[in-house]
Amino acid sequence: MEKVIDCFLPLTEGKEIKKTVESLTESGIIDKIYLLKSAQQTIPEELKDFMVLNIDNLKSSATMKTIAGHSQSSYTLLYMKEQYLAMGLYALERMVKIAEDSSAGM
Repeated sequence: MEKVIDCFLPLTEGKEIKKTVESLTESGIIDKIYLLKSAQQTIPEELKDFMVLNIDNLKSSATMKTIAGHSQSSYTLLYMKEQYLAMGLYALERMVKIAEDSSAGM
């Protein structure tokens, strides 16, 4: 399937973010993954290849404008939690299919 989703994830401490990034990367439908980083956070070495956006607060208007300005794919996935994101088998592909068939946004 074509890569049609840009993902925006909060940068977190520990292995949760690494597992989430691995899971999304393996799906094959993700175009870009952006990590949302506050000023006091440091980027782990294994995540340095991903695009990083500096934000003031995860839920601020400025952050939403930054996300909107960087999202270039047909769909945007904004994950707001710090826990590991475990997607079901073909979950993103099914969501894209439904969005396309119903002319809905995601």
